[in-house]
Amino acid sequence: MNRINTTTIKNKMWDWFITELPTLITIIKGEKKGIEPNITSKNYLAFKNSLLSDPHIARFKWRYSGTKVEIDLIDQLSRNFLRIMFKNLGILINQGEVRLENDVNAVLKSNKLKQIFNEHFNLLIDSIFKQDYFEYTVIIPLFRFSSKFPEIILAENVKLREMAIAEMKQRLNELPRHWDVYSRKTPFINQQKLYVLEIKAKFKKILVESDLVYNPFYPEIWIKRYIDIIYYFFLLYKSQLLVATFTIGDFYLQKYPPFIQDYFEMRLPIGKLYPPPQSFLSIETEQEKDDLIQLWCMKFPNFYNYFKKNIQNDVIQYAFECLIHKALIRHDDLRVFLIVSTFEGLFFTGSSRNKSGPSARNFIKLCEKEGKEWYYSNQTLTNTELEEFIKTSFRVRNNIAHPENIKPIHRKPALMFEAENTDLNEFEVRQFKYRIFDYLPHFIKFGLETFFKLQFQNQAEWYSYLRSL
Repeated sequence: MNRINTTTIKNKMWDWFITELPTLITIIKGEKKGIEPNITSKNYLAFKNSLLSDPHIARFKWRYSGTKVEIDLIDQLSRNFLRIMFKNLGILINQGEVRLENDVNAVLKSNKLKQIFNEHFNLLIDSIFKQDYFEYTVIIPLFRFSSKFPEIILAENVKLREMAIAEMKQRLNELPRHWDVYSRKTPFINQQKLYVLEIKAKFKKILVESDLVYNPFYPEIWIKRYIDIIYYFFLLYKSQLLVATFTIGDFYLQKYPPFIQDYFEMRLPIGKLYPPPQSFLSIETEQEKDDLIQLWCMKFPNFYNYFKKNIQNDVIQYAFECLIHKALIRHDDLRVFLIVSTFEGLFFTGSSRNKSGPSARNFIKLCEKEGKEWYYSNQTLTNTELEEFIKTSFRVRNNIAHPENIKPIHRKPALMFEAENTDLNEFEVRQFKYRIFDYLPHFIKFGLETFFKLQFQNQAEWYSYLRSL
């Protein structure tokens, strides 16, 4: 890494700070409103030129297209640096550390002010200009998660750690709004602390010769997708931990690289609903901790790479979203339609109009290949019974989709019904929907487990494999 001449740059930044102080003094006295550092002054341009004369800094792009105009990132960083310095000066004045006088030199006599300037300047140089990347820290509250370990490091950039409830309430303010009264209270019962998932995300700076364009909104887009992927991961592999999954709330805390904003962290909406607490992930022993870390290290890199390469929505992502949102949908018919249609998307590989039979047979052949059995009332379901159950589920879904063409639902498989040789009445159809809720999500999850176990790279490979069985 090239060495940056920090002394020259710091002196020129200090000169610019001094030229802006008279304006600040008038603002503090109430004679003027708003803090807007002047980035056209001679001293600022001298500071900026000293930055760009350094080869290490000049090799990166520092301009990007905003919502309406092109924005210079060095100007943005510098403005925010001075705004934060001005805020600190205001605090020192309120605390009596600095005397507010018309003479700027009297203000500059404060050793505390110089100390803060040096600390902030070093942070700007070390965290922004010396680095080849911008680093964001994301803190995601996890409800229904407990551990006796203050910290569990899953990877270099990912860890679980405890946070006091008082701090979480102060920084994140509230629990998810869509939880009911009981669930809203549940996470805090008999707990003095909660856990958060902390992620450090590094985004490489773009070189001048690159055709790429800096997107200031990309980190938030990536972070929200990463949160989804982590939730998908625990949803899929929770059975390997012999425990249930945790719950994610409505908000996360994003800590920005220094001076990207004139504040260092912000509470942001995740932008989607996760199911309210229905289970509890508890890591209390060394063995449970080791199992969690081992699972993450062995499975997550491949799992993440799939979603990194397959940016567009596909049937695999839809299947995960189905498993999440089925718990959020209160209307039974909508849940049936979502679950059966997702099963169809995962297992139907042909082009015929009849989709129930081919979907069922592909699923059954996969179960045979993987040695997977399914049970009803302690009885193993035969292949015929599995196929009949899936076909009946499709008929129920089709009647929901086409209310103008309702068709009778036969009593198949027979072991799920008491009577024989008659069609289901309205009440029995409603009862059968709950068997769909009980079984098909597990069928979908089994398909996803097999997909990642065999490390398919895309949806096309998965369909090709099913056709080959």
